Amino acid sequence: MAPLVRNRGLVVVAVVGVTAVLASANSLGNDFAYDDLLVVERNEDIHSLRTLPGTFFKPYWPGPHGRALGLWRPLTTWVFGAQWALWQGSPVGFHVVNVLLKGVAAALVAALLGHLLPVSAALLGGLVFAVHPVHVEAVANVVGMSELLAANLYLGACLLVVRRAGRMEAWRVSAVGGLFLAAVLAKESAVTLPGAVLLIDAAGRELRVADVGPYLTQRMALYAVFAVIVVVFLARRVMVVGSVADPLPPMGAEILASGDVPRVWTVMSTWPEVFRLLFFPLELSADYTPCVIPVSFGWTPRNGLGIVLALMALAVAWATWRSGPLTPQRLSARAAGFGVMWFVITATPTANLFFLTGVLLAERTLFVPSVGFSAGAGWMLAQLTRERRRLGGSGCVGGAFPAAVPDHRAQPDLARQRNGLQHPPQGTSGVGARSLDHRGCPLRSRRAGTRPRGVPPGHRDGGRELYAVGGGRPEPAHRRAGPERRARLAPCLGRPPGIRRGARVPLCSLQSAGPAGTCRSGRPGGVAGGSGRWCPVAAAMIVIRAAMSGIPSTRGYQIMTTKGFTLIELLIVLVIIGILSAIAIPQFSATREKAYFAAMKSDIRNLAAQQELYYATNYRYTSSLADLNFVSSESVSVTSAATTSGWSATATHTALGDARGCAIYYGSATAPTIGSLSPEAEGQVVCTQ
Repeated sequence: MAPLVRNRGLVVVAVVGVTAVLASANSLGNDFAYDDLLVVERNEDIHSLRTLPGTFFKPYWPGPHGRALGLWRPLTTWVFGAQWALWQGSPVGFHVVNVLLKGVAAALVAALLGHLLPVSAALLGGLVFAVHPVHVEAVANVVGMSELLAANLYLGACLLVVRRAGRMEAWRVSAVGGLFLAAVLAKESAVTLPGAVLLIDAAGRELRVADVGPYLTQRMALYAVFAVIVVVFLARRVMVVGSVADPLPPMGAEILASGDVPRVWTVMSTWPEVFRLLFFPLELSADYTPCVIPVSFGWTPRNGLGIVLALMALAVAWATWRSGPLTPQRLSARAAGFGVMWFVITATPTANLFFLTGVLLAERTLFVPSVGFSAGAGWMLAQLTRERRRLGGSGCVGGAFPAAVPDHRAQPDLARQRNGLQHPPQGTSGVGARSLDHRGCPLRSRRAGTRPRGVPPGHRDGGRELYAVGGGRPEPAHRRAGPERRARLAPCLGRPPGIRRGARVPLCSLQSAGPAGTCRSGRPGGVAGGSGRWCPVAAAMIVIRAAMSGIPSTRGYQIMTTKGFTLIELLIVLVIIGILSAIAIPQFSATREKAYFAAMKSDIRNLAAQQELYYATNYRYTSSLADLNFVSSESVSVTSAATTSGWSATATHTALGDARGCAIYYGSATAPTIGSLSPEAEGQVVCTQ
């Protein structure tokens, strides 16, 4: 099957692009909101074309704190300025551009997947990307254009790379380099493009560690251009914002910047939320401050779940990567591993692992990483459709991913907006007769006696070995067949004759026929025929068996014999080692003790802020924590005493006892004592650390 540049491929790309535009069109009535006000509406530098070029030497955020916020996106700023002049400050034009950029991005995703997966999987993956609710923030807010613009340039560069294996022509290298430069000037997280290029190259071949040298020789010019662009970009960034990556910490989580608390605890707490946004995006939020994802001062069930989910995703990537290269002619389970590693690479700059960013989590930062999720979802849905062809694609897609048109409209409370999901489309009841292909695996035919798809013309068993599906359980063909027949049916029943235990064999039928609209136990079932609902057993078995057994080849058995690790498998191992190391390091007692004291200091500072807010309203201080709406951190106990013109407080931690803790006083209050220490001046926080 040809890549997605001809015939049906162009139709698929157009369908995905139009679907994305229609799904996002309800954002056209939005006004400027949140960051739009400062970056666009009130930014005088972009309101005149004469002052617009000067923004190349200024931070992205206007005002006195722009340098401290640590962002520099001159291309995005220029596009904002050009649109302001074109639309005369009307927000409608900005939202039209955002919607069109989302449509182009979805089309590029479908085109990219079309060079790695069959047309059906590329279509399904592109549609998942087109309607995924996690993109609401990037499309609905004007400032989300930085994500959209960078994503289009990023995906365009990837598409140029995937179309040319081996040594690239000079014009193609220049084009990819130009797109890369424009992408990082639109948003700095596009700096991960070299890693994405390496992943794309490795996905279509068996790139082993020993092959890295010849591979880099072929791609030397491209990676040299990447290196030059990164160096120039970072140098210019340091001149404008003062650092490579040192923005203000997330609001409300300033304690993470002190180093007293290992931020890996909090970072891992965000991972379950990321999985929820990708797989079950029933609720969206414009704000993930510590009010939503609290700062963690130790191991909790939340960050423990994050570790488990991350390790499970990497295990899936490892298992599926060994299923063979990605090609448009063959549906390979490696698409799942490709999706996981794409997410790992593209989400790294905003993950707060190597340096702090301005937010703990933001849905807009998942725009490019969600391409990986779409690739894995496209493969899974295509595999599910292949195994349950009689149920139809609409019922399969509706049951597997019940996300419909997300609500991009601005709500009165954008901080907690919900996404309405439509009901999944109804499938058709009934399961047709099945026959056997040239390997003896069951196939479905339109009616009894006709040659099913996949069976060569004139095949002696085509259309005759049928499972009669009706109200009762049929007698399986392998039971009523002779020894020779059972040998031909072996691929569908388990380990084929003559194949050693543990070898990879084709994945054939996963369902024993049952009454229409049911899922049988025993051999794994599929989607309920009449309801279009998801059958979790079927989904799990399809993923597991595809990962462990591989996808069937056009003839015979697929038995993989590998020699050493591929480069991506080695990268997966390194990521797993990094996660396990992050788990072990904070276990040292000194680190945990620092975290306890940091939690107490943070609570006392928060109490001080709450007292001042209370005084501004009531002209007195209070010793009632309930009146202040103050809630201490987990395992921290705060005691406060107050007079009309002063207050004092102490904080202790259950793991340290009452003799160790922190204290503070202000105004006319008496300085408290903790252990043998007392504050020497008002406003000073002393600790027994």
